[in-house]
Amino acid sequence: MRYSAVSGTYYPSDKTELKAELDRLLAEAEADETVKSIKGIGAAVIPHGQLSECGDVMAAAYAPMKGMQLFTTFVILGTDHFGKSKPVAISREDWRTPFGVVRNDREFGDAIKRESTFAEFDEKAHNFEPACEVQLPFIQNTIGDVSCVEISIASHTYDVAADMANAIGKAAESAGRDIILIGSTDFSEGETQESADNEDNEVLGLVKKMDAREVMDTIEGIGSSICGPAVLVATMLYADRIGLHPIVLKRRKLATGRKEGVKSFVSIAFSK
Repeated sequence: MRYSAVSGTYYPSDKTELKAELDRLLAEAEADETVKSIKGIGAAVIPHGQLSECGDVMAAAYAPMKGMQLFTTFVILGTDHFGKSKPVAISREDWRTPFGVVRNDREFGDAIKRESTFAEFDEKAHNFEPACEVQLPFIQNTIGDVSCVEISIASHTYDVAADMANAIGKAAESAGRDIILIGSTDFSEGETQESADNEDNEVLGLVKKMDAREVMDTIEGIGSSICGPAVLVATMLYADRIGLHPIVLKRRKLATGRKEGVKSFVSIAFSK
C-alpha cells in the first residue's frame, strides 16, 4: 500500500473538508463555457500544485469527466522531481487517499511494461512524490471507484516520451482497456510574468498544432522550466495516436515571492 505523502499540505487530509473543496472547485469549473464544450476526454494535461495554488485549473480538466464509466482505467504520468530512481517507474501498489483506496490495475501496468523499452516496476520513485498522488482525490471525487496505473518519469527525453505513448497505446489495444491518460505537469516558472507568458505561449502554440517533436526541441532550446517535458510530450503523442485534439481549458499565474517571479499552471483537454 502506498500511503498519502502530501495530504494535509497539497490538499486537506480531512475527508469532509477535501470533498467540500473539490465539489466547490468542480461546480465553478462546470459553469465555464469552454469546459461545457468538451465532450469525450481521452487525455489531459493537468498541474500538480497545491489546491490553493491551482485547484481551479485542475478542476477545469476533471469537470468534463463527470459521468464517465467506472470500468475506465486512469493512467497517470507524473514527473519524478527527485530524480533518484528509474528513468520510468511503474507502481504496482494500491494507493490510499482520504477518500479511501485507489486500486492499482496491475494487469494493465504489466502490459505497459511489456510494450516499453524504458519502464520498470519501482515504488521508490513514488514514495514522497506528489505528481501522481494529487490527481487521485479529483479522480475519486469526480468519477468514483476506478483503477489506476501511476507512472513516474525521471528521464525527460523525446525517446522516453515516444516510448511511453506507444507502450500505453499498444497496451490499451491488446488489453481492450478504456483508458484516460493524465499528464501531470506544471508549466513555466519565470523571473517575470512576461517571461513566463512568453515561454508558455511558445510551447502552447506548438501544443495546439500537435507538434510533439517541436515541443520537446523548443523546451530544450529555450531552457524551459516546465517540470515534465516528457510527461507533456507523451500525453500529446498518445492523444495524436488515437485522433484527439487539444483545447487549452484554463491558465493561472501565481507569484513565487521571489521578486517579480511567477509560476504558471495550465490544463489542456484532448478530445474528439
